[in-house]
Amino acid sequence: MLVKITISGMKRKQTVSSLMLLLTAVIWGTAFVAQGAVSSVLGAFTFNAVRSFVGAAFMVPIFFLFTKKGSEQAMRIANREGRLITVKAGVICGSLMFLGAFFQQYGITSYTAIYGTTAVGKAGFITTLYVILVPIFGMIFKKKVSLQIWISVLIAVIGLYLLCVKEGFSVDLPDLYVLVCAVAYSFYILAVDRYANRVNTFLFSTIQLFVCGLISAVCMFIFETVVWADILSMWFPIVYTGVFSSAIAFTLEAVAQKNTDPAISSLIFCLESVFAALAGWLILNETMTGNEVLGCGLMFIAVVLSQLPFNRLKRANR
Repeated sequence: MLVKITISGMKRKQTVSSLMLLLTAVIWGTAFVAQGAVSSVLGAFTFNAVRSFVGAAFMVPIFFLFTKKGSEQAMRIANREGRLITVKAGVICGSLMFLGAFFQQYGITSYTAIYGTTAVGKAGFITTLYVILVPIFGMIFKKKVSLQIWISVLIAVIGLYLLCVKEGFSVDLPDLYVLVCAVAYSFYILAVDRYANRVNTFLFSTIQLFVCGLISAVCMFIFETVVWADILSMWFPIVYTGVFSSAIAFTLEAVAQKNTDPAISSLIFCLESVFAALAGWLILNETMTGNEVLGCGLMFIAVVLSQLPFNRLKRANR
């Protein structure tokens, strides 16, 4: 009876975590619209610096609200070792976040400069290639990946291609920038998996956003011309991406990955491309082709397949 209750409790935690990751994918998907809106106005360093500082400022009261004396979160930074691990994780993940956020935004900005369009679909496809990279890089850290997950990944990649690539696929310089973003986010997901159960989640999120903002700000003043009027004119996409895409979504990820395998997390995250397409349909009145609808369906099937308890059923039948 105790074993059944424990398994049931674990399954419930995994389900809640998957739903949190799904909400994260929704937020990140809709954020592509905001990122495209600022791409012709603000430089990548400027945009990421301001949005990250907005996100860090939002997280400060959240940290104090949810780190009450005697709580699990408070216990994790009650001693010097816990505080050092949280700070270390925040610095490492914040640096990876900076790389991912910069190369993604710079790629979108480069698409605008070269083609006159944000090419958000293509950027979304290349970014979510971390669905392949996470399990591959995970093997370096001795994380086993089941055949079920590899099949899910293959289906997801086919779905991503149908959804995001509309007129054939050719490799240009902006594509390489976004590919670096995918690599950075792959290591970010693995780093969060490594530290998620050892840190104060809210302090960790605050630190990583501050680190990302600080590095971006230094680069902003070195490489870009800061026009405060332009920043103020883009206040809505900055606030949206800062509060929702940066603060809330990355915190949800840190909480959810405590109970989720990183390969499965990356599969759920790749649904951000689906939600980006849906946001374009709802907000920008864009239409969806048959290939795009099929792509959405395949990605949904891939995520559901990755969640089916085949291994548990096998063990139960032994």
